[in-house]
Amino acid sequence: MGKVKGPGLAIVKKKIRDNERLLKKENLPANVRVEHERALAALQDQLQGVQLEHKKMKYYERYKKIRFFERKKAERHIKQLEKRLEDPSVDISEKGKMKEQLHKYKIDLLYIKGFPPLVKYVSLYAEGTADSTEETRKKIWREMEERLLSGKAQKLGPSGSNNIPVQQKQAAQEELDDEFFEK
Repeated sequence: MGKVKGPGLAIVKKKIRDNERLLKKENLPANVRVEHERALAALQDQLQGVQLEHKKMKYYERYKKIRFFERKKAERHIKQLEKRLEDPSVDISEKGKMKEQLHKYKIDLLYIKGFPPLVKYVSLYAEGTADSTEETRKKIWREMEERLLSGKAQKLGPSGSNNIPVQQKQAAQEELDDEFFEK
C-alpha cells in the first residue's frame, strides 16, 4: 500500500487516547482542560481525514490493475476509431456510427480516470454482474457523460479524482506538537 503523508492512524489514535485520559483527571486547571478539549476535537477531525486517506489508498491499490487494463483498452479503441475516421474511404453512415462509438469510449476513459476514490471500483467491461452493480455502473457512467458534455472533464488531474485532497487542518498539526507531554 502507498504511503500516506502526515502522522499515521496509530499515532493519531494514541494521541486521542492520551488526551482522553488526561481529561478524565478531576484536578486539571480550566485553561489546560479547554486547551486539551480543543486538541481532542482537532485530533478527531484529523483521524477522520487519515481514515479517508487509508480507504482511498486501499481502493486504489486493490483496483489499479483492473483500471490500468480498462484504460489501455479504451485508449486503444479511441486511437483506432480516430484513425478510421480520418480515412477518406469510409462512407458517411459508418462515420456517424464511429463518432458515437468514439464518444462512448471517451466517456469510458473518463469513467476510469474519474471514478470516485471512496467507492469500490465497478469494472466497465465485466460480464455477468449483478443488477445492483449494473445500476451503479450506469449511474456513474451517466455522471461522467454529463461531466464530459458540460466541459468539467478537463478539470481532472492526470490520475482522475484520486487526487481529491482530504481535509487537512494546520491547527491539528500544531496540536500534535503538544508541549504538555514532553515535560
